[in-house]
Amino acid sequence: MDVGGGYHLLPAFGDLDGDGDADAILGSWGDEVRMYVNEATDGSIQLTQVDSAVVTLTRGRNATPTLGDIDGDGDLDLFIGESSGALNFYENSGTSQVPEFTLVSDEFGGFDVGRRSVPVLHDLDWDGDLDLLVGSESEGIRHFRNDGTPQSPYFVDAGALDLGDFGFAAPAFVDIDADGDDDVLLGGSRGGLWFYENRKR
Repeated sequence: MDVGGGYHLLPAFGDLDGDGDADAILGSWGDEVRMYVNEATDGSIQLTQVDSAVVTLTRGRNATPTLGDIDGDGDLDLFIGESSGALNFYENSGTSQVPEFTLVSDEFGGFDVGRRSVPVLHDLDWDGDLDLLVGSESEGIRHFRNDGTPQSPYFVDAGALDLGDFGFAAPAFVDIDADGDDDVLLGGSRGGLWFYENRKR
């Protein structure tokens, strides 16, 4: 699958055109974020680029996107990490079929994880709203707990996840062992992928 040139590519998947399959937002070492739609009709994946710069960072590079409906309006919003460690928040001011990402803040919440922020939206505490987990160059994965609601988020710094010393942390949350809870797959400076099993539920 050809997604163009560049390096440090990082995709975020979600249904951006309302047709029930996974499309993609793709960050790279640059400051532009690309958008791809899945044009397959047989259940496979056939990504076609529809915008080479659906957003462009106002500052910084090394764009690391994540998608999620943070305001409960039925469409996917966009957070982007970058080399400075700040977080960029783009609200989807379009629709669930035709997204339009509007910059709300390029220093969201005043949060700063040092350098190389890699955000993930995930309901870590199972309370029905999306929390913000942010990988970093030297501070592991910081947990910004959502103490608000699915419609009106309020993020509180809950500290780092207890995963040890891990540089250039790039997390993903998935139920890899099919036991009903989400585990952690983690990439970083150690190379390869590290698997942390969730044994709390």
